[in-house]
Amino acid sequence: MIEIVQTFMAFVGLTLFIGGGICCFISAIFRYGVFCMIIANLIFCSAIIFPKQVIEFVTENNLTELFNNVSLEVIQSKAIITGLIIMSALWGLRWLKHILVNSLLIFMFPKLKMVK
Repeated sequence: MIEIVQTFMAFVGLTLFIGGGICCFISAIFRYGVFCMIIANLIFCSAIIFPKQVIEFVTENNLTELFNNVSLEVIQSKAIITGLIIMSALWGLRWLKHILVNSLLIFMFPKLKMVK
């Protein structure tokens, strides 16, 4: 089971790393790409350095059914989809932050709108 969980986390991290690397080539979303790459590195490191703690987390939260009796090809495809879902969730949080911060700051300090 450790091998399957490590494979899952490695492919999630790889998906985030490749997506972040692609985003780094676009100047408007460079910081988002770097953030995705940092998250990917955290996932890689947690899979490599803390495999026992990851397995304990999976068993404590009753997630063992997701990893038992599953082939590596299925785990790889699930991991890629999970990585894409994480990237899209981070993208949504990025836009939510922009909307809240910009609108709140312009509401509180109306002179900031004139500066732009």
